[in-house]
Amino acid sequence: MIKLLVLLIAIGTATAVTKVPVTIYYETLCADSMAFFTKQFEPTWRQLNNYIDLELVPFGKSSYTPLNNPGAFPQIPGAVVSSKNWTCHHGPNECMGNRFQSCLIDPSTNANLDAKITLINCLMQKATKETPYDATALQCNLEKPTGMEIASLVACAHTQKGEDLFEANGRKTALLQPPLTSVPTVVFNRSFNKADSDAAVSSFKSALCSRITDNPKPKECDSANGASSITFSLISVLTAGLIIHQL
Repeated sequence: MIKLLVLLIAIGTATAVTKVPVTIYYETLCADSMAFFTKQFEPTWRQLNNYIDLELVPFGKSSYTPLNNPGAFPQIPGAVVSSKNWTCHHGPNECMGNRFQSCLIDPSTNANLDAKITLINCLMQKATKETPYDATALQCNLEKPTGMEIASLVACAHTQKGEDLFEANGRKTALLQPPLTSVPTVVFNRSFNKADSDAAVSSFKSALCSRITDNPKPKECDSANGASSITFSLISVLTAGLIIHQL
């Protein structure tokens, strides 16, 4: 019996989850970023989030120049405090969206990552260039309550803290080598490869599953990688059965 318990513990230890580092560089109103998040990333997250060590970087091709008279930034809808003149790839409302999501994903925001992904997914479905980003955030929280204080996130996005977090994402983006040329860009294991990123944008689940080192792979990867994990699982069960029989 003792040998059997030791064997079962060993099997359990062998199936411990190993997370894959995933970094996603994106823009909050980019059609390709929105499609990737809602059709590729979020469905895979719901199935395999235990295998993902996630970092989100909402910045993309944004840029800025210093303002001579820092204060309210008229190019972004609403009274936004800014020390810089921001230009975002898809217009002023994207600057607001990038600031808002920078506040949302910041570790100081009191919410679990799953709740943050729920809100981001709704924003990536509903946000437009014309509708104020704050209003879209409020609508999303009404439709899919996450327990987060939207008012505090809006306040963050409209103040210097939101700009600082947004600018920090710009520094992360600038460090990417080779430099970012399109969004979304997906990086696995903190090493950027354009071909790997393109494959991930096309089929994030397949790209993730190919990098999961656990053996067997999770059953959710069967549809992405064929029946290899099922086969290995059956072999493992049969092997364990033979060992137990010999005890």
